[in-house]
This record gives sequence, C-alpha cells and structure tokens, in this order.
Amino acid sequence: MARIGTSFIGLDQARENLKREIPSGDFDAAVAATRQAWECQFDRLAIETRDEAVKTIFYAGLYHALLYPRIFSEYGRYYSAFDDRVHDGVSYTSYSMWDTYRAEHALITLVASERVDGMMTALLQMYKEGGWLPMWPNPGYTGIMSGGPAEMILAEAWSKGFRGFDVNLAYEAVKKNATVPQIGDEACDWRDRGNFGRTPETRGGLAWYQTLGYVACDKTKESVSRTQDFSLNDTAAAILARATGHSDDAAMFTARSKSYTNLWNCGSKLFLPRKADGAFIQAQDGHDYCECSAQTSLWCVPHDALGVAALLGGTDAFEARLDDYFKTLFFKPECGNRSIQGNEPSHHTAYLYNAIGKPWKTQAHVREIAQRSYSTDKKGFDGNEDCGQMSAWYILSSLGFYPLNPATDVYEIGSPLVEKATLKIGSPYPSATFTVAARNQSPENKYIQSVTLNGKRLRKPRLCQKDIVAGGVLEFVMGPQPNTLAFDSSD
Repeated sequence: MARIGTSFIGLDQARENLKREIPSGDFDAAVAATRQAWECQFDRLAIETRDEAVKTIFYAGLYHALLYPRIFSEYGRYYSAFDDRVHDGVSYTSYSMWDTYRAEHALITLVASERVDGMMTALLQMYKEGGWLPMWPNPGYTGIMSGGPAEMILAEAWSKGFRGFDVNLAYEAVKKNATVPQIGDEACDWRDRGNFGRTPETRGGLAWYQTLGYVACDKTKESVSRTQDFSLNDTAAAILARATGHSDDAAMFTARSKSYTNLWNCGSKLFLPRKADGAFIQAQDGHDYCECSAQTSLWCVPHDALGVAALLGGTDAFEARLDDYFKTLFFKPECGNRSIQGNEPSHHTAYLYNAIGKPWKTQAHVREIAQRSYSTDKKGFDGNEDCGQMSAWYILSSLGFYPLNPATDVYEIGSPLVEKATLKIGSPYPSATFTVAARNQSPENKYIQSVTLNGKRLRKPRLCQKDIVAGGVLEFVMGPQPNTLAFDSSD
C-alpha cells in the first residue's frame, strides 16, 4: 500500500496535500469517498431513457466532461507557470479552449455553475501573470491551436449571468488580445504547437487581419480558419465592450465580425486562402484550414449564418449546399476530407438549419450524428474526447438544445434523445429545477411536433440560459414525420 501526495508549490505542501486528501491507508474508504463525490455530481443531471446505449454514452460523457478544466490551486495557493511564482487564490488549468469553447463550457455553466467564476478568474490571473490570455494553458502557454477561445469563454460567462469575476479586467485582456499583435507577428507563421517562447500565440496573424481585413495565407498558417475564428471572436469582444460601457469599441468589433467575407471567392463559392497582395490561391486543407477543409469552412461562421446565405445567393442555395454537405461529405472520412464529427469545426453544422427556418432538418441530422458518431463499442465515438467537447455535444444534444454562438446566452433547439431529464440549478443562480420531457420520444420519433416552455408554446427553435436557470419544464411532443408548423416560419 502506498500513499502519494504531489504539489507544484513544494515538498511541504505535498505533505499537507497528502494529509488532507488521503489521511489514512484505508483504500476502500478512499474509493467510497471518491464514488460519493461523483454520485453527488451526477445527481445534478439525471436522465430517464429506455435506450441503455444512450444512458451509457451520456453518463460516460458527463464523467469525461467534468474532468476539465482541472483545479490547480492547493488549498488557497497556486503555482503560476506564467511568472514562476506562488500566488494566493484559486486556479484551474488544462483548458483545451479551442475545442471546449464550443459546448463544454456551456455545459459547465449548467452542471457545475459554482465553478465558472473561479475558472474565469483563473484565466484573468494568467493574463495578469503572463501578459496575454492563453489558448491552451497546461499549465503555461503551449502554442496549441489558434484564434481567441478565451475571449469566447469570458463573454459567454458574462452573457449567462456570471458576475463573480472582474469584467473590466476581462475586457482589458480581451481587447489586448484582439487589437495588439504579438512581437514578430508579421514574421512568424504561427504553426500549431510552435515553440514561441516569451511571445505566446494569441491571435497569431492579427497584424494581417487588422491591416488587410483577413489573415494572409502566404504569411500565416491556417489563414482561412484564423480569419473566420477572429470574426467570431470579435462578437465576444463586442459583448464585453458593451458590458463595460465601451460603445465605440463594441461597434468596431461588431463591424469587424464581418471580416470573414473578405475571403469569399465568388467563382468557387467557398472561403479560400488569399495572399497579402489580394490574390486567391487553391486551398490546401492542412495549410489553410484548422481541422477542416474548404467545404467545411463554408459553415464555420456560426455567428452569421444568414450572412453566408446571402453570399451563396439566398437561403434556398444555403439549404441546398448544406444538404449536399451532409449527403456527400459528412460521415465519409474515407474520402480524405475533414468534415466529420470528430473535428470540432463541424460540431455546430446540423444546427444551422434553424437559422434558415428549416428546424426539422436540424432534428434529423442531430439524431443521425448521435447514432452514427457515438457508440458503446470499442470505437466509442469519432475523434478523441478533447477534454470533454465531444461528450458535451452529445449531452446537450440529448437534452434537446445546443449553443450556436457560444459567446451568447442562446441555445438552438434540436431533437432530444432522452424521455426525461432533470437538471438541478445551483449557485450562483438561485436554486431551481429544470425538467426536459419528451413525449413519444423514440429512434423513429425524431421530429418535434410541438414544444412548450412552462406550458407556453415555444415560437422559435431557440432557448436562453435565463429560461433554463429559472427552472420549469421544457416539454417536447415527438413524432415520425416533420412538422413544418411546429415553430413560426419567420423571425
């Protein structure tokens, strides 16, 4: 029998951690205490379903999703890899934010809400200690992935009512990341997992984005994905600018969120890489896009689906292209494409039909993805867990909703996989219970016939965080055929 204590602070702290966490050599007691802690956490989101596979995937996924970000402080103190010092306070690490901003953090705001303010404060501590918001702190800057995912997560927390972190400091950090290029930004290609030393990658390629309106492909790797990500990130910056009274900045960031249009190629009707001199070039999946392709990137503008529809020639053209995407590319990794559920840029695509008034197609594709991309066999699911994001998609989709632009407080309605779910809302929200009930739900009955919130018809296929955390009942009536009149057709 061995008992082990660890610490990033020092040997004495490791001994203290051991004393607090494993006070005796009773292995069975340690197992029981751990099991009880997880049971208490799982009790906050209980589901009822006749499908044992759904239950297994759901709860295994909930376990995965609640592992990260992980607590890094040690009883009121923490070591910072950003300034190599020990500080007082609470800290978290292992934020796989390029992945997890999409749904994992939305899930945390519902099932572990008491931790959100601490997680946001930890991000701001990293900013103060290292000078920049991180993208994948583990436990310091890593140079992994791209964009400004911390900006998204901070804006999401504010949009969803969390007030236990310094929003003015948050906006200061976000504005710096969004407007101040790194030293040597124009000379660095910002390849993934680069060893950038004291100039960690934040919005790598920002200098080109600000001067040209897009990231130049002959200057920076993954330029198309960066341009689209920066455009989305600017919606988060605008939210925090408004929250702190910076209306002019908010207007600037809102206008900049349309920058993705500067990579629109009218001939191919795709977002293509563009050189600094303005010339478009042929797309290279591994060079110009991040975990996606030119075909996938057409849908990587979740904050402005109607803007993309306008570029394509209207909502009918948008629908036809999205139909073709699911028919000929999605679920077909053998074709060499990257348009699969295992790559996070594809996670929101099924929910795009809601934006053009075709929610029954969202319902059908959500069910298809859940059935084909997740399983209880040795495969498990497409791709890897990515610190909970793969499972967060399944969990939220099982409940019947999913965030399209995670920086906001809005969820898109999909097609619930469970007959019933009970969510216990907790701190910092007032205690409440939110129930999802899906009448007639089955593999065949995947289409929404009607949906009510607290007995009142839901007129749009959308739900807000405030609706959930206030408590109540979201009731679906499901059927085997689409009901095109389940929601109002116009906004």
